Amino acid sequence: MGVSPLQSRGASKEGPELFIGLVGALGAGLVELTTSLGDSLANMGYDSQLVRVSKALHDVPKWADLPTDPLDQQIAEHQQAGNDLRGKTGDGGAMAGLAIGAIQELRSRLGSSASTPLPNTAYIIRSLKHPDEVDRLRRVYGSAFFLVAAYSPLATRERELASDIARSRHSANWEEHLPRARELIQKDEAEENKLGQRVRDTFPLADVFVASHRPVELREQVDRFVEVVFDHPFHTPTRDEFAMFQAFSTMLRSSDLARQVGAVISTAGGDVVAVGTNEVPRAGGGSYWEGDADDARDFALGRSTSKQWRSLALGEVLRRLDERGRLKLSAGESADSILGEVLKTMEGTLLMNSGEFGRTVHAEMAALLDAARRGVRVEGCTLYTTTFPCHNCAKHIVAAGISRVQYIEPFPKSLAEELHRDAIQVEGESEQPKRVAFQPFVGIAPSRYADLFRMTKRRDASGAVRRWNQADAIPRYPDTWPAVTYPLAEDKVILDLKERMVQAGLLDTEKTNN
Repeated sequence: MGVSPLQSRGASKEGPELFIGLVGALGAGLVELTTSLGDSLANMGYDSQLVRVSKALHDVPKWADLPTDPLDQQIAEHQQAGNDLRGKTGDGGAMAGLAIGAIQELRSRLGSSASTPLPNTAYIIRSLKHPDEVDRLRRVYGSAFFLVAAYSPLATRERELASDIARSRHSANWEEHLPRARELIQKDEAEENKLGQRVRDTFPLADVFVASHRPVELREQVDRFVEVVFDHPFHTPTRDEFAMFQAFSTMLRSSDLARQVGAVISTAGGDVVAVGTNEVPRAGGGSYWEGDADDARDFALGRSTSKQWRSLALGEVLRRLDERGRLKLSAGESADSILGEVLKTMEGTLLMNSGEFGRTVHAEMAALLDAARRGVRVEGCTLYTTTFPCHNCAKHIVAAGISRVQYIEPFPKSLAEELHRDAIQVEGESEQPKRVAFQPFVGIAPSRYADLFRMTKRRDASGAVRRWNQADAIPRYPDTWPAVTYPLAEDKVILDLKERMVQAGLLDTEKTNN
């Protein structure tokens, strides 16, 4: 068994293993986040073990000699190697499999066996790049796994990465390396390849969001998160956490065919005054609910009107071009016959992403309308939404007098910033009082809100307030300790990955038995 700092001081507690994944765009300060987490966990008597996912690639013979310097070359080749591993195995969670293998190796080195959990030990997994990696780790470790997302403004990330690249190349001119930094960040965030780098899609899956670009605040946020995990009975939700949970709860009512979104409007004092979800409007006000006899939501009609009318609009354009001889068609082809192929080609373009033909009222608009129907003033209020507002919602948010918007999931299709630079500021505090600040959410995610804030024992038998101290604190999650079963799941994941790698020619058959 490994010996934790707490055990070395003679303490008797045996806390369960923890698994903490980190996600953040390049330049977001994950090294600093790792340090803060390690310090906070040490205060709880936990030993932290760093699992570098990119380093685990070096255990695969094909990538044993991946470069470690200069930094931009290191990042680029590790990105490609990760893409190759996911692509050749057909497994978006393959890198998580390598991380799990690294965890078992750490146990073997620190304890008695690879499959024997080490008490008072936390594994910090840096960093995750694909949603399937998060899914894989959650399936294996259940509620013992936490995903921490580090937010840093784009301009800050670009400058930090460019500076790091410059230092690795023994240069003092970080601006010279800014284009390269931007290229790597863009690839990291979202590649067209579904098995490529997908940080943008992985980020909103987090259990807690922290601001990594402000060191003092980062440490405070990390300390609070760790204390909440370790069953501190008197950490309660912030106004932002409470409101975002309400938005998340409202989101679950949506039957939209594309995505669920929830929004609430809250006063500066934390009072929720309006709610909304993306749903089809109903005559008389509001939207349809489950159980309505006259339910006419899109799923009840059996189709998406957006796709239907976009297809009709594009078909109209093709026919007009054909009538004027502007289409070069092969023999036997017509504007109608090539429509299907053109629709596939146009998928993802600005034209096809237009939301003008949808029947659904967006969540942010629904919240504003909810307030309007009941005569509630929203000037100076904050709007919380689970997804960054589209440009149509943004203009109504501005016009309504909302002062601040908080969101979790990015929405790259939105043109809000491009169309309303005069009225909104994305990322950071608004530099002009009249601009609406669009800010990423920081705090405990709605998905773990109930788990981490549910009341635990707060008083003793005499009625006195329970004393919480780090020496006795144990993480709060429902899995039974020490009778855990996840080592069996670990073995299965590792074996499956090895078999896939053998089939892909990335590993010798003999390696599957090691």
